[in-house]
Amino acid sequence: MVVERPPRSSQDWPRVHYGLIASGNQVMKHGITRDKLSREEGFYVLRWKRQGICGYSDSHKNKEWQPYAALSAAAYARALILQLPFKANVRSRQLPPIELGLPTAEDAVFGAYVDQDEPECLPGTRVELIDQITQWSESPQKCMFWLVGRAGTGKSTISRTVARLFREKSHLGASFFFKRSEADRATGALLFTTIASQLANRVRGSFASSIQSAINEEPGISKKALREQFDKLIFRPLCELERNQKSCRPGIIKSILIIDA
Repeated sequence: MVVERPPRSSQDWPRVHYGLIASGNQVMKHGITRDKLSREEGFYVLRWKRQGICGYSDSHKNKEWQPYAALSAAAYARALILQLPFKANVRSRQLPPIELGLPTAEDAVFGAYVDQDEPECLPGTRVELIDQITQWSESPQKCMFWLVGRAGTGKSTISRTVARLFREKSHLGASFFFKRSEADRATGALLFTTIASQLANRVRGSFASSIQSAINEEPGISKKALREQFDKLIFRPLCELERNQKSCRPGIIKSILIIDA
């Protein structure tokens, strides 16, 4: 049965209290005694055992009130958690890699064994440019930073340096370092399949599922034109991810792509 009730005034809305919670050896049902102890000891709530927060600040012990109190507490807790900044749990168990079956250039990824001796910027050098790139990564205004220069001016060295910085911050989504002397890295044939494979393992969830669906619909996608590869393996899955995030929690993942050519 639905009972029609008038809207509550703002004075009747649930209130959130922050402070000390005291614990006793029995249920405190006498409101006057509880308030007296609260004033003397400086706590907000007295409970006889540790449990959920639904009844901590109830004015009275009432079974009819408890479901509403529990619902209000759960709704507030959810809203509070969604406002907390996301931070990767470095102690969490490493998830198994997602195998998409796409051909990739493993040596093109930052941190590959074959490039372990490639130089990075020395401490105290290129500071202004690195700071400029870092500031760009923290701003939502522009999605692309294009670093241009003549051959041998240090573009790759800077790319490796910022790639390490972003990886340490858990912001490096994917990377591809071209190299003329290696067949897999000399052209863009494996560029987007390599990027897509990295992003699938970085973002996972609906993004990886979207890529897998694209592969299932067109098994030969890795042989298609680069424009089509980008559209089906990266652009469309990212659009789907954006739609999903808008319906739950936006901005939960920052992924920076680095392409050095």
